[in-house]
Amino acid sequence: MKKYQLFAILVIALYFTGRSQQGTVESPNSVEDVESYIYGGDLTRERSKKAFKRIKLLSKEGDGEAACLLGILYKDGIGTRLNFNKARKQFKKGHELGSGKAAYSLGYLYLKGLGNIEQNYQKAI
Repeated sequence: MKKYQLFAILVIALYFTGRSQQGTVESPNSVEDVESYIYGGDLTRERSKKAFKRIKLLSKEGDGEAACLLGILYKDGIGTRLNFNKARKQFKKGHELGSGKAAYSLGYLYLKGLGNIEQNYQKAI
């Protein structure tokens, strides 16, 4: 019987430990923080909006990786409305700032012809 009581106490303690850790997560401050948040699977509406605002600010400051990530957020509708035109503009900006990932993502948009972006294999290449 004591084994079950000890097990129940352990489960309850672990539950509340996990809950307190979830509450202390701050809004992401860097490109890496936002990427880990997006790909980590713990998306909430409020945190997505905070992440979007932070990345938008970093993109305006001239960070190529942030511009690429902002394009991804627009493309996937994370923290904002889905908008392929804004995604294309951010990918282009990121590419001009030296982001290889942005160049690939821009090519992908043209390859697939997503949204109102006309499919164009020449631009995709």
